Amino acid sequence: VYNDFRFYLGKIHRSEDFDFLMNGICRILKNPIQVRTSEKFAIYGLETDRVLSVLAALMYFALEARSNPAQIGLVRMCCFVLHRLSQDRNFGVQLNTPFDHSTLGALAKMIPVFSSGCWGDFLFLGIHALLTTSGRSPIFQMHENFLICIANVSPYIKNLTVTTTTKLLTLFHSFSSPAFLLAHESNHKLIFYLLEVFNNIIQYQITGNTHLVYAIVQAKQKFHDLHSLTYEKALVELERLRTLKQQRLAARQGSEKELSPEAPTSPVSSSESLERRDSGAGSNAGSEHAADVAEEGSAPEMSEKARGKRPAIEKPPSPGPESRQALFDSKGRFRGSEKWFFMWHPHLPLAVILTLVDSLGPTIEELCISKGFNDDKKVLEYLQSGTLVGLLPLPHPIFVRRFNVTEAVRTWFSGYFWVRLF
Repeated sequence: VYNDFRFYLGKIHRSEDFDFLMNGICRILKNPIQVRTSEKFAIYGLETDRVLSVLAALMYFALEARSNPAQIGLVRMCCFVLHRLSQDRNFGVQLNTPFDHSTLGALAKMIPVFSSGCWGDFLFLGIHALLTTSGRSPIFQMHENFLICIANVSPYIKNLTVTTTTKLLTLFHSFSSPAFLLAHESNHKLIFYLLEVFNNIIQYQITGNTHLVYAIVQAKQKFHDLHSLTYEKALVELERLRTLKQQRLAARQGSEKELSPEAPTSPVSSSESLERRDSGAGSNAGSEHAADVAEEGSAPEMSEKARGKRPAIEKPPSPGPESRQALFDSKGRFRGSEKWFFMWHPHLPLAVILTLVDSLGPTIEELCISKGFNDDKKVLEYLQSGTLVGLLPLPHPIFVRRFNVTEAVRTWFSGYFWVRLF
């Protein structure tokens, strides 16, 4: 088969052309060695604003490929690079750079619109879009890593916009739902990392994030509900939502029969269908859409091969191997237990948040009554002018969960890299 490139490559004969080719090949081959051995290059890249262009590209590729199972490797690669960037303080500081909306391009249709924000807003909103990808996508396996990314940079983020604050609280409402927490073995880790994001912002950047502080105070009952949650309450809520879901499904089937009375009946009984659909279901309390949200939050148990593709990271308390075996029924479906519940619930980092809402909540209510405040802007002005010195405990040390390249991750990366080449 005739090939122009091959034809003209065979015509090369000048020594300067050979030098150009050989120098270029050697330079490309030495790139990974120089990157790995030159810490100064990595530091330089993270200190310049060029790293923000890298962030925009990573977010674009991840969001573009999130719903395509054939491109899940690309999403995983973007996730790993984001995790590596997030562990560096310089990257977190760079995220406070005012965001240039002209760089959005095709990303404009993938993330919510926000104005006068920073690159931190862009990162948070992009990860929110990834976490809320509809359908039972393999991307669920990377939810922990994406949340770790924003947890790592959260101590440095200033002045989050109202849009970003709203999305963070939306995630909290979903992840703190009792039914969602019982839907999968690792769902409690998601709320753990999200609470860590709130704690870091409250203790290190509270002055510039009054929108988030006010939103947390407004949602104080949800935080108290999570703190006082018991396994029995969670089961009751799960059963209530399952019943609601069954009623909705029965009503939908009834309306379909009225529209098409001659439609053939499925060989599978409705009760069996409901049992299958409810096997991993969870929900967001207080909403009919909740059961569907938590069902997407339940995922099949990952194989050892899939687990190997994830980096080794510090995680919240988890049950040991023996106790894990008792959490699954004969069909491999997750079934929590009271022992499993108490292995992680007492460790949720709620102390700082509860102190904040218990201190500011009554103060804001009294202020609104005494001065007749009925505008959120006035409350925000009060929060900006006030001080919380003495109310909150001393800031905890900043804890960064680093990306550790295991042998399994290295093997996966090599395979993915060469597959993309050929």
